Amino acid sequence: MVHLLRKESETIGRFKVRRLMSEAHLASKQHGRHRYKPADKESVIAPNHLQRQFDVERTNHYGCGDVTSIRVGQQWLYLAWRFHIRQSMSRRGNCWDNSPMKRCFLSFKTEWMPKLGHSTFDEAEHDIYDYIKCYNRYRLHSHNGYLAPNEAELNVA
Repeated sequence: MVHLLRKESETIGRFKVRRLMSEAHLASKQHGRHRYKPADKESVIAPNHLQRQFDVERTNHYGCGDVTSIRVGQQWLYLAWRFHIRQSMSRRGNCWDNSPMKRCFLSFKTEWMPKLGHSTFDEAEHDIYDYIKCYNRYRLHSHNGYLAPNEAELNVA
């Protein structure tokens, strides 16, 4: 929040932000650690093509995804595997490979998605699109020097 306000040319520190959030009855909610039982061998679903090479030489050549489910009425909508992308998986318990996407969808599920899910597929589609647009255009990331993903990508290109 401090970095977002500073980006908007506000002169503010973390203690003032904490006080203002407290006065507005807002709280940052951090999730506890999820513990996976590490596997002994590589995934049998897909080989580990990526080998944790996250610093890539060109943009939009590598990507990561997540099988995330979204409740729509009494059904589930799954976000994955539409563009026939070659999969790369490390063994269970090595969460680093997919952590950027896991974080993105964790934020979606906890901060954006309605608690009881969406009523229709159209509503879900528009909401997901709005979230991805907001996430890529406005969400600051410490890994990117507190730039939004689109802004960070422009600096690389």
